[in-house]
Amino acid sequence: MKKTIKLSGIPVEYDLQRKKVKNVNIRIKSDMSVSVSAPSRVLQADIERILIEKADFILSALSKYKKRKELMKNSEGDDRVEIFGTILPIEVSSGKKNKAEIIDSRVIVTLKDITDRETQSKAVSALLDALCRDTVEEICRSVYPNFAGYTKGFPQIKFRHMKTRWGSCNYKKEVLTFNYSLVHAPRKCIEYVVYHEFTHFIHHDHSTDFHKTLSRFVPNEKQLKKELENHKHG
Repeated sequence: MKKTIKLSGIPVEYDLQRKKVKNVNIRIKSDMSVSVSAPSRVLQADIERILIEKADFILSALSKYKKRKELMKNSEGDDRVEIFGTILPIEVSSGKKNKAEIIDSRVIVTLKDITDRETQSKAVSALLDALCRDTVEEICRSVYPNFAGYTKGFPQIKFRHMKTRWGSCNYKKEVLTFNYSLVHAPRKCIEYVVYHEFTHFIHHDHSTDFHKTLSRFVPNEKQLKKELENHKHG
């Protein structure tokens, strides 16, 4: 139910929903909409009294979201990110801790200051790096049994931001290094890169034998390599 109230002389529209909650809850969304949930027993007059008491908080949040919207008006693309081949929207909300997480196919960024673009970028980058590490390491663990006879043990897995390579293999030191930008690629492409680097424990170059061996694990390696070209390196 849409309602309007004046807070410090400023008309504010809010969506009132009666729910099975204990208290009156106020939520300011990044699209500058105001949502209020309240128990059925609470009178409308009491709800408005609470809104007036929270006027400074509500108006301050709306002002910050408005400022952020203006800052991002000409920054097309900043409100979304590609993760494992899927484009997810980025939503920013105010909170006590700076962090980013995936909730319901959205990247939710919580910031102490919702206008702080630098901190937002760092929070999203930290999330992407963690997702990349977890996913690549998990794939490496599943791939390793196919190459166990060619190494002394499970190789050391490292990550870097690389401009021209998706991965590298130091077969002498048994170290595999992967590009953090793999987080943007579909999982099948990441699996191809992992198999590619593990195959270097058998063939140290990109010879015909190398590709014959790799194709046994990844029959469509050429197609996946071409698909990777649509994704940027770090």
